[in-house]
Amino acid sequence: PAIHFSALVGWDLIQAYCTNNAYSIQQVLKKKFYALSAVSALIKYIVSIQNIIYAPNTVKIEFRNNYNFAVIHLEAVQSLEILCSLNKALPKFSLFDVMNKCVTPLGKKFLRANLLQPLYNIQKIEDRLMCVTELIADHTLLSKLQRILRKFKYVEYIINVCPGINDYEISQQAEKNLNYLLYLKHSLEILPELNIVLSLTSCSTLQTIKSKISKDSYACIQNLISELIHKDACCNHGFTSSNLQRCFA
Repeated sequence: PAIHFSALVGWDLIQAYCTNNAYSIQQVLKKKFYALSAVSALIKYIVSIQNIIYAPNTVKIEFRNNYNFAVIHLEAVQSLEILCSLNKALPKFSLFDVMNKCVTPLGKKFLRANLLQPLYNIQKIEDRLMCVTELIADHTLLSKLQRILRKFKYVEYIINVCPGINDYEISQQAEKNLNYLLYLKHSLEILPELNIVLSLTSCSTLQTIKSKISKDSYACIQNLISELIHKDACCNHGFTSSNLQRCFA
């Protein structure tokens, strides 16, 4: 509803949730009426529908203009069958379904966002084209990368829970936190393997990703986790297996 689009409420929410070192971002957003209104409605949706409450000063906020992106009207999205097919007999015959070869949930969201707001920055398009060309030319490299990325199945849970506050009972919250800690441990243990595969690539975009996952901060987090739980503890599916791993941790 339009009542939730409020620039004043959006500004108050940004001041409450934005990290303390983001003063410059706050000054940029201070005069962005539509951006603040959108923030107000978005956080209202997250709190009311998804039942997620953010802790104060924990959300990293970035302001990005849409100068390098094209905006597609909703009617054009439907007519061009970008996300959904107009033929009910072929529901999986949209552009998104044809292009969707993603192996992670976040990858699917990224593809969907790029179809709705496609790039028209030539340099960035060429950089992505170089990545695709390199991966297509080396099927072994592509298979290795896909195999590793499939292991990052818990990243979305970690991203959602990091800045959040939950009103569960203490025992229930402790159980959930231990699950998330095992998810984080699992994801960090895969990074060295991903780093090795990315070292075989040459395009600038993949090398940039490699440099980001090679930072010492990930090793520091992994060391802190190893001090809290057993090094052999892992995350498993199933009620019995999950309980066993939590007890083992």
